[in-house]
Amino acid sequence: VYVNLNYRLGVLGFLSFETPSLSGNFGLKDQQLALQWVKDNIESFGGDSNSITIFGESAGAASVHYHLLSPKSRGLFHKAIMQSGSAFCPWALIPPGIAQDRAHAFATLLGCHGDVNDIVACLRQIPSDTILATQLKFMEWGVDPLVSFGPVVEPPHDEAFISQHPYLLQTDPSIPLIIGYNRDEGAIRTSKLCADDMLEMNQLNARWDRYLPLTVLLKHNVEQKDMQRVMESLREYYLAGRKVDKHNIRGMTDVSMERRRVFSRGLI
Repeated sequence: VYVNLNYRLGVLGFLSFETPSLSGNFGLKDQQLALQWVKDNIESFGGDSNSITIFGESAGAASVHYHLLSPKSRGLFHKAIMQSGSAFCPWALIPPGIAQDRAHAFATLLGCHGDVNDIVACLRQIPSDTILATQLKFMEWGVDPLVSFGPVVEPPHDEAFISQHPYLLQTDPSIPLIIGYNRDEGAIRTSKLCADDMLEMNQLNARWDRYLPLTVLLKHNVEQKDMQRVMESLREYYLAGRKVDKHNIRGMTDVSMERRRVFSRGLI
């Protein structure tokens, strides 16, 4: 029996002031509630409530990993499959302090000020289409950074989904887990570089120091003092030290793929 579920995305699902009153992770909590519903009701649809497998791809895989880590999801499923993603991916966790800064910036763009409770009350009066349009302002180059509002480590409180960094938590070893990825998945990004007569590829080459950290999410995951060395190391290893062109585009595809792959290796 296959069950699909929806959950809140972007600011609607992951806006966080990193406080108990607006802690974030609402999209993951939506998933958790859906899993509880499946556990309680699936037998009415011919399913087995004692043999539930959760699986997902990309953000779905990171979600699966989070449920493997969250104490509140224990007992809601029995097997897991992660396809091309994990909670260790740089796009799957907003660093401490950054989520709060972005939440304040978002509220300011919408004219909401005061303490967190005042801001929440103000935001609830804003039409949803205005909220969705405003979050697009956090993209600095094309669709990058791809994720500005995502999972966070919540302060400890009764409703917290996760209150420790994923690196500090362990999955339940009794739950069978399959994890993997497919070759050339980074083409989801490099195909855009090749569109419109190589427009974004030319922009990337012209402003490598600005746009590479955005597209591979180095900005908040590499210390500034190491940034230049990391960027040049990526260029040397994947692009033979050259600019991106049609002859080494597969190398750039592999650079994009590393956002998923490197950070998944910690699971194996």
